[in-house]
Amino acid sequence: GALAGTPYTLHPVQATGSDHTVKSASYTTGTATFTVPARTVAVFTR
Repeated sequence: GALAGTPYTLHPVQATGSDHTVKSASYTTGTATFTVPARTVAVFTR
């Protein structure tokens, strides 16, 4: 995909927050795959 190779990370506010479910959201750079738990809103930054 067009995003392959572009690094994204979970927004710092969510990554350091108290919601353990959203902390499990992830992005795999090589395949440009976002993984977000059901009924969860996750914000990623570059």
